[in-house]
Amino acid sequence: MVGTSKPSFFSYLGIWTLLLILQCDLSGASAFGADSAYMDQPLAIMAVAGLERVEKDLIHLGEVSGNKKPAQQLQILQKKLQQFPGIDRQRPIGGMLVLHREKLELPTFLVMLPVTDGEKFVTAFKKKVPVVQTIKKGNWKINIPNMPLYANLQDKYLLIAQRRNTHQHVTSEMLKSLETQTRQNDVSVSLLQAGISDPLRNRIIEGFQIELNKELEQKPNEKDKEYALRKELIELIRLTGLQLFTKMEQISATLQIESDIQLSAEFKVAQESDLSDVLASLPLAEKRVPGVSTESRPVRIQFSLNIPQPFQVFALNILKQVREDVRRDLSPHLAEADRMPVRGAFDAIQQSIDDGKLDGLIEFQEIEETRMVLIGGLRILGNSLMATSLETILPYARDSKDITEVEMNVINNEHLKLHRLKGKEPRDEDRRLYGDELSLFVGTGANSLWLSVGGEKTPELISDLSSHDAKPVESIVQIDFSFDPWLRLGEKHQQDLEKVKRFRQAFPDDQNDKVHFDIKSSASGFNATLHAESGYLKLLGLAMEKSEAEKQAAPETTR
Repeated sequence: MVGTSKPSFFSYLGIWTLLLILQCDLSGASAFGADSAYMDQPLAIMAVAGLERVEKDLIHLGEVSGNKKPAQQLQILQKKLQQFPGIDRQRPIGGMLVLHREKLELPTFLVMLPVTDGEKFVTAFKKKVPVVQTIKKGNWKINIPNMPLYANLQDKYLLIAQRRNTHQHVTSEMLKSLETQTRQNDVSVSLLQAGISDPLRNRIIEGFQIELNKELEQKPNEKDKEYALRKELIELIRLTGLQLFTKMEQISATLQIESDIQLSAEFKVAQESDLSDVLASLPLAEKRVPGVSTESRPVRIQFSLNIPQPFQVFALNILKQVREDVRRDLSPHLAEADRMPVRGAFDAIQQSIDDGKLDGLIEFQEIEETRMVLIGGLRILGNSLMATSLETILPYARDSKDITEVEMNVINNEHLKLHRLKGKEPRDEDRRLYGDELSLFVGTGANSLWLSVGGEKTPELISDLSSHDAKPVESIVQIDFSFDPWLRLGEKHQQDLEKVKRFRQAFPDDQNDKVHFDIKSSASGFNATLHAESGYLKLLGLAMEKSEAEKQAAPETTR
């Protein structure tokens, strides 16, 4: 963003976050131990774009949202800063957190303030705050009772810390990296595993284990089979959590806001570890379920990944229990000739789990404005077994008190076999979402199982999706969301109108209302990105304005 006039708001928030962090728990400064009691590496490093960009940010925020309050606050801040010449308004501000080796509750903080003339800044500060003591050139102590601060001048940065020697953690390379991290981003934060001592790491793991162990006790009225599955799930969570925590090297996040919002995060793991191998194996080489599209949807979720072996085992155990329950409860109600075809559905699901690929989509499509169709597609093997099972079992649904109509083979072609079930009087919320003539649709396509809720146009939509060629994707998860269709739905049915009107200020039409989120996996770790269009920046400004108004309206005792 260097050289551009496009502003970003979050750098303003970031600066004040750093200042608040510096003030956090200062009252406990006297309890700090010796320098050797602190880690040699920081736990967290934060970089925030410079004050000059902040000024543009707040102007832009006011233009987008109509909320002038942040700009007014900046004017007050600017007047105060004029009393302290020597601050560099262009270079980024940094922050650092260092942990105590034994006590998690005693972190120490450091702020990196860019200056054009550090001596001049401190001299002006001394006149306003006469507790500043010069230790030596470029080195000062701020004698606040019970919570002294220490300032050191290094590479045109004033390092302000709670401990005398915390500045020794700051290298010239680290200060240079602040500019690199904010060149294309407004805020950058990194958490480093190396900043956690072995005793603290063991404490965190012990706490995690204790919380999980609390859930191991069998609950009243919980059947033994249900308890066995829940216990297995807890152990799976334990295994996954420990792997992620112990093999994590670094977590980084960056935020960039121009006209849109761009958030990126990276979870970096130790190379040549078991976790690295698992993450490298997650992406599917080829997506099998159709549906990848650039067309806007109110909601679309797509997932394509190889299932790690422990999760496959857990899924198979769930399937085993469901199969036994169905055999016990449903089979006696079926004709003898129909029992074997019904088992084919479980055989198809088991084949798919054994194959180890999770590939599918869930999406809402809007039809005839303010009416939705929910469609879900999942990759399966043995689709002929599943198709035969559906053709066998669905006619029995006519005997159900909850089903009024069963229509087989609504569509029957080379791409899709689809059936329709219509229930009794739908709930009001379902009628508002899907229309009065909603039904449940279920069917199979080429290596795929389809489920949908919607009206009479649903078969056409599923048929169109199932006939598309599957396309490869790089992400293991993709989520797309549009706000406007949901606002129109609320307006039509007069639902939550106060909220709808408030959101309409940010999203007056179907422009600038979209969010895209995706997760990618590789041997080095996870990468996640979120892109939100400019309407969400306006929504943020409006939310800040509302929060400020509520704060002003609150009684003095509650502020």
